[in-house]
Amino acid sequence: MLIRELKLPKTMSFFLFGARQVGKTSLVKTLFDPKTTKYYNLFVTQDYARLVANPGILREDLDNVGPEITHVFIDEAQRIPELLNEVQYLLDNKTPLHFILSGSSARKLRRGKANLLAGRAWAYNLYPLTLHELPSHYTLNNILAFGTLPPNIVAVDDFTRTENLRAYVDVYLREEIEMEALSRNIGGFIRFLSIAAQCNGEQINFSNIARDVGLSDMTVKEYFKILEDTLLGTFLMPFTHSERKKHKLSPKFYFFDTGVLRATQKKLTLQLEPQTFEFGSYFETWIINEVRRISEYLRKDLDMSFLRTANDVETDLVITFPDGRVWAIEIKSKKDPIPKDFASGFEAILKLAPKARCICVCNGERARKVEGYDVVPYAEFLHELRSA
Repeated sequence: MLIRELKLPKTMSFFLFGARQVGKTSLVKTLFDPKTTKYYNLFVTQDYARLVANPGILREDLDNVGPEITHVFIDEAQRIPELLNEVQYLLDNKTPLHFILSGSSARKLRRGKANLLAGRAWAYNLYPLTLHELPSHYTLNNILAFGTLPPNIVAVDDFTRTENLRAYVDVYLREEIEMEALSRNIGGFIRFLSIAAQCNGEQINFSNIARDVGLSDMTVKEYFKILEDTLLGTFLMPFTHSERKKHKLSPKFYFFDTGVLRATQKKLTLQLEPQTFEFGSYFETWIINEVRRISEYLRKDLDMSFLRTANDVETDLVITFPDGRVWAIEIKSKKDPIPKDFASGFEAILKLAPKARCICVCNGERARKVEGYDVVPYAEFLHELRSA
């Protein structure tokens, strides 16, 4: 059984959002006793048909549960946004029940003008497995080539992992996007998705992408927003001390899982080799996703950004802690990076944040100092970040 590190409250109602197959249902069923939890799965026709026809049935059902029931789990809650009005009524009328509401994102709920239970339910995101959650047999090459969705962790071989990822991309296009009411232009979205995957980890030029796929700038921005809202990717904003300037500069975009990214890029049949550009690109994507997940799971409230100067000198990741500490991170998949691999990026960030700690995260086996900079293996860096 895969042990997840996200802590969910037992005495508070909450939303649990996450992309398909990240393990939302399994996590809830592991943490909450089925004897004390009433379960509705809105992907099951029987549950969906009853409740979509009359959301008030939820209240009638729960009026008749025994005192042993303490939690109500509504899986894929975004399929019937109106149910949240019933949930609010029950919460406001002193019901002893706690509600667990899972789904792929809050986007469909917002679009349906659903009641998001402000102040009555907390919100959590679940992602593919972190390094901390992975079994020891799952190597870095596995992580970068096939990602860390739970079905691929327990798969028996690489062929199964490859087919899982092909199916994932196909199902996502067919179901998730159609449910987002984009089916009228599914062809445009497929073209966009392919280009977006090719641009992973690069600064986004919305106009260029729009021209390449034959869509408007606004449509392309909306499509990226859909990927972000459904937790299939995230923006990384430029580092600046001005919030106004930050939103005028071009962000980067990273897909949420390297396996899904490779499937979207149609590169699953290519052998992923160390010391190649592709290996380094997926390594960077994975590290940035790991940092974000540590921040969210451990409630660290880290601000993440990147720096690119007018002379195109770049610092891959800038982590700003709530207390003002700054870590400048260069991400190199080499085992033994040398100063020319990272020094210019550190020199650039130190001009803006002179007290920043500079860390080159690498694929090596031991931590060392190089010209005053820390060169740290990825596992050691992630472990240190957890306790920072």
